[in-house]
Amino acid sequence: FFTFKNIFFKNNKIFKYFFFFSFWFYPFLHSRTSSENISLSIYIISFCILFNFIFQKKLSYNIYYFSFASFLLGISMVFKFTTVFSALPIFFWFVIFSFNFKRLLIFCTLILIALSMGLYIDYYNWGFFTNTYYQFYFHNLSAGEYGRMKYFGEQPWYHYFIEILKQLAPPSSIFFLLGLIIYWFKNPKKILTFITLFTLVIFSLIGHKELRYIFPIYLFAPFFIAYFIDIFIKKKIIISIKSITIFCNMFFLLLTLFFPANSKVGVYKYLFENYEKETPAYYIGENPYQINNMEPFFYTKYLPKIEEYNYKKIKSKKFLIASNDFEKFNSHKNLECVNIYSTYPSSI
Repeated sequence: FFTFKNIFFKNNKIFKYFFFFSFWFYPFLHSRTSSENISLSIYIISFCILFNFIFQKKLSYNIYYFSFASFLLGISMVFKFTTVFSALPIFFWFVIFSFNFKRLLIFCTLILIALSMGLYIDYYNWGFFTNTYYQFYFHNLSAGEYGRMKYFGEQPWYHYFIEILKQLAPPSSIFFLLGLIIYWFKNPKKILTFITLFTLVIFSLIGHKELRYIFPIYLFAPFFIAYFIDIFIKKKIIISIKSITIFCNMFFLLLTLFFPANSKVGVYKYLFENYEKETPAYYIGENPYQINNMEPFFYTKYLPKIEEYNYKKIKSKKFLIASNDFEKFNSHKNLECVNIYSTYPSSI
């Protein structure tokens, strides 16, 4: 905030401050522990330090801060390998607009040290050395039979533009996208243009697309929306954009704050608070104790054991059944169940 407030928040300060500090995406990201979470957090800290000491030239050059920020940038790539596509633009901008051999050498050396630490940790845990970064890109992004990502489906190059409009707090997402594009055209030499445009182009060229890949762009959404608002002079238009933005943001913020990151957490909570130890539990369809084929032991170690439903093996007359597949559930005509909990609202 302090890094960019004098650039983007000169006018309409009350609205922009409120929007920034209530921006729904920040708690959304931080409540979902993942590689995106920790990688982007470290990335943005690194970028802000570099921006202040090099790009912005507000503060006198300090080799210690610069080295620390360079090292953090490398660490952010260790936590999430695809962050390299948001780190490379910083390097390119550095070479083109602020070339200094000594700084560039420090910058690259500290990043390589951080990446080497990642390789050592991989070596220590695997028991043998392998270039993890190469393996990741080869097995996910190569054009041949090893390109694993293509098996998850491929989308057209314009996919991200549509998904941004649909999923990132519409219709305020329209203001973000317009502000982003206008900023690119009016500020082609700015570092934010390099980062956001390069990241979007690279991921648009990759066949398989997921919205989380462009989180490094959406991190800057409050700035681009603020930039879009400042384009207009008429108060009615500005008030309309502000109202829509605040309404959409607050709606998504409430969803983020009061709904768990995964709906299965609601099932865990209900079981923990209501189940009786002597009552067995079964599931039909997907195992509710698994999320993406992994078990969240933080929750499930406190819950009753659960098995796949098989009426031949059931001896108890009273038991719990969890199901997310209504067709499979209804195919068991011998069941006379009462619905005691649902992750769906009662109106559905």
